Amino acid sequence: MALPPGAPFGTVAIDASCTLCLACVTECPTGALLGTPQRSRLAIVAEACVQCGLCASACPERAVTLLPGLDFTPDAKSARVLIQGGGPGHRSPGALDERQSAPERGL
Repeated sequence: MALPPGAPFGTVAIDASCTLCLACVTECPTGALLGTPQRSRLAIVAEACVQCGLCASACPERAVTLLPGLDFTPDAKSARVLIQGGGPGHRSPGALDERQSAPERGL
């Protein structure tokens, strides 16, 4: 369910300019963004995102867009891969089968 800008719930979108520097992960105060540099991957646990915008502000490529909304599905509690690196310069959207629940992450 979409919410107006500034709402304290939602997720983020990552565009193709992302270099997986993971600056957004470092700035996320709730741990909603997860980075795995060894696998060149960025994921989000939507239920933990408070739409503070620190991730978007920290991104040197301006690749992060806040998407306010409510998600009552079980998927909101699991890590969803936003972007994953392949070969050099290759980025592809992640699949929903790579998940880790918020309780498994200690949230």
